[in-house]
This record gives sequence, C-alpha cells and structure tokens, in this order.
Amino acid sequence: QIEVEGPKIVADMLSYTAKTANDDFSRAQSLVTDGYRQELTRQQEAVRKVGLVDNDYWATNTAVLSATPDRATALILLQGQRGVAPNQRFIIASVRASFEKAAAGKWLISDLTVLAPPKPTAPAPAAPAPKSPAPAPAPSAPKAPGSGGR
Repeated sequence: QIEVEGPKIVADMLSYTAKTANDDFSRAQSLVTDGYRQELTRQQEAVRKVGLVDNDYWATNTAVLSATPDRATALILLQGQRGVAPNQRFIIASVRASFEKAAAGKWLISDLTVLAPPKPTAPAPAAPAPKSPAPAPAPSAPKAPGSGGR
C-alpha cells in the first residue's frame, strides 16, 4: 500500500503553484502528522520569503525500506519542474520519507529527509567524437643481401 500511495503523498505535499500557494500549502499540511506539521509550516514560510514559483513534482522510483501495519519508510526519487516558461527548469531530488497510518487508516508523512537536494537537470553531454585510428607505419624497405646491416 505504501509503495503505491507513499510517492503520490510526497509529490502532492511538495507541489504547489504561485497562484494557489495558500490552498496548496494547507492541503500539504493535511498530508502530514501533527508532529511534522510545524516543520513543514516552517519550510513553507521559508519558501514564501524567497519568493513563490510553481513547483511540480512526480515520483519516478520508490523503494520501501521498512513497513509495519502502521509505519513505513521509503526512498523516493522525484523529478519535477520549477518556475514557468521561459524560466522553467527541470529538477530531480531524492528523499527518505517516513509514514504513519492515522486513526482513519490514511497514511501521513511523519518525516521527510532530503538525501539529494533538488538540482536542475542538465542535457546529456555530447559523446566525444571517435578518434581516428593512427596511420599504419610505412613498410620498411627490404635490405639488400650482403649489406651487413650497417
């Protein structure tokens, strides 16, 4: 269950648009435990201070590290977009997310640790041009018989 739901919860918590940030941040706060909400709110306020830009994430890979009926931990690789065209950039990040099951049976994020912070993705470097093979050495002229080699 956490393998399917966990990555979507994390992506939903981290995604917002500048126009709807207040609603998006409130929604994000509903996806976390009471114990983690203060930390999330602090991070959201820091984002507001530096300026809001659209931030859209989706999970591309997940590994569940541990799971019990009411707790789980997963590694999640995220890709996304930050900003809007023409200043939009593609980003990647990896996180370790801890989850707790609420009384209503809903999974909530209880902790999120960024393992590799969001980085812009760069285009793949061009492959180096293949080197030309070195020319074959010229054949040496045969020695005349009786020349003694000197």
